[in-house]
Amino acid sequence: MENTGGIVQQIHSTYGFWCIILSAAAVVLLAVQLYYHVGYYGTLGRRYLRKKRDGQDGAPAPVLATGGISVIVLTGDDYWYLDHTVPKVLAQEYPDFELVIVEVGTTEDFTDRLTVLREQYPRLTVTRVDNDPRFPISNKIAYNLGIKAARYDNIILTTSEAYPVSPKWLGCMAEGFRRGDIVIGYCGLEKNGTAQGRRARSSRLFSSVRYLSSALRGRPYRGIIQNLGFTREAYFQNRGFDYLNMNIGEDDLFVQRLGKTVRAAVVVSPHATVRQKQWGGRAWWWDKRKYYDVATRYYPAWIRLHVAAEVLTRLAFYAAVAAMIAICPPELKIAAGVLFLVRTVAVRYTLWRSRRVLGEPGLGNSSMVYDLYYPFSRIWLSVMGRLRPAPGVWR
Repeated sequence: MENTGGIVQQIHSTYGFWCIILSAAAVVLLAVQLYYHVGYYGTLGRRYLRKKRDGQDGAPAPVLATGGISVIVLTGDDYWYLDHTVPKVLAQEYPDFELVIVEVGTTEDFTDRLTVLREQYPRLTVTRVDNDPRFPISNKIAYNLGIKAARYDNIILTTSEAYPVSPKWLGCMAEGFRRGDIVIGYCGLEKNGTAQGRRARSSRLFSSVRYLSSALRGRPYRGIIQNLGFTREAYFQNRGFDYLNMNIGEDDLFVQRLGKTVRAAVVVSPHATVRQKQWGGRAWWWDKRKYYDVATRYYPAWIRLHVAAEVLTRLAFYAAVAAMIAICPPELKIAAGVLFLVRTVAVRYTLWRSRRVLGEPGLGNSSMVYDLYYPFSRIWLSVMGRLRPAPGVWR
């Protein structure tokens, strides 16, 4: 006991009370961060690599294993979608599917172009909706019309700004319908060769790893509207979309409600990825994040606490490491650097595996830079979302 007391006294006299507290806090906070980034978010890479070893790495489903699929998209005078994406969707290597395009307030010229495409592609179905400026049609209403017009019971929602990267996309998503009534896929942002584009892609990657890993653990709380599937039965048994006074929520608030009654399946593979076009730079991406972030206020408490705990412990870890480097003796400065390096290596390895799963090459350094400043960006987004609410969310 005297020896133990002497050792404690010596440590205290050598390093001081605050350095000891900071060191202990940094170790505990590192353990929490490793739980999140290696344990929880690492689920995505582990599950995929396990399937890959078993020869089941997101391979397309056997022919007609799940029946037909209806892909539903909304568009309004989007000629880029007609020229660039429609041929890619209709060229999918799946035997029984259709593309349902819901025209919302389009011009006569656009309708004529669609008529020509319908004659060219038998799998194309078109539903037209007149959009009265006095009573604008919401996306939820338009999607509902598309679901009612769909020929098949397996539904996949996407948007006109997204396109599949592989002709095996539908086959991969079909495999998900064999395992659940909700099918959650991945949508990455298109490369545009700019630093801001890489930051936006890193942001999408981080958020996707969070919700895909949670869904793999049986706790789905969101998907992404560009690559989200569900059965017609699940949709109508749950009375369709909720939060009808909001122009958002189809891929998160709706998924949370469905997840209480039906099982969700996650489909991850480079073949199952779709890409979303980047239409602008920093302002475009910031406005988009702020717009969709409004829905997070209505998430269940466990989701908000789970995400907030990771952000806050990361900030606290940064602060503890910085304080150790600033005020502690040289050996503890080195220890602080080692702790920071351990977290960096662990996060980078987990992201490397996730990027392989999702088909996101070339984001190694950009994603690590984003990892450093994400907590500050997340807090700033929450503050600005309250002070300057995004327009157009509420009907």
